[in-house]
Amino acid sequence: MKYQSNKTGLSVVSGKVKEVKEDMLVLEVTYFDKDGEHKEETKVKSNDLDGIKAGYNVTVVGFRGGANTINAEKVMNGNEYFEIEG
Repeated sequence: MKYQSNKTGLSVVSGKVKEVKEDMLVLEVTYFDKDGEHKEETKVKSNDLDGIKAGYNVTVVGFRGGANTINAEKVMNGNEYFEIEG
């Protein structure tokens, strides 16, 4: 799943972790649009990747940081959820 706001830059993606590096994840993201199903690799930059391993399904909330790159505010694994005020 992939959502990106062109107005605010907010991005929400869900996918399977292909690779974990020191401060970056590589996710395989599947999404659908008018042309059908697509798969792409998305890079996620974050300082908080403790406990995340290859093969996990995660949801990432953050902002665009370049082509197919997201600067993550939160990387959620399992049943975690994200709340914001207002």
